[in-house]
Amino acid sequence: MFTLEITKQRYRATLDAMEPAKLARAGDAWERAAIGLFFAERERAILSVRDTLAGLLLADQRVLDNQIRNDLFDSIALEQFAGDVARQIHLTYSASTPLD
Repeated sequence: MFTLEITKQRYRATLDAMEPAKLARAGDAWERAAIGLFFAERERAILSVRDTLAGLLLADQRVLDNQIRNDLFDSIALEQFAGDVARQIHLTYSASTPLD
């Protein structure tokens, strides 16, 4: 299982891949930046969450109930801090189970 710190690193890497200039502007304070700083549309923010979560699950060979995943996506708001979103990703990942 991944730790919260690794999840944060992976979410930061996703933000860097999707919006490198905006992440560079946020600098070390990226965790305290609203995800609306990185994305103008909520759908892109959800894609960043999806990509990070999918990478964690794939790397650790885990599966997640679709309802739990959808609940995470539904909860994403542009006003949330990036660090809080990373925590949500981690908590959702923690609800996953190993592949059979």
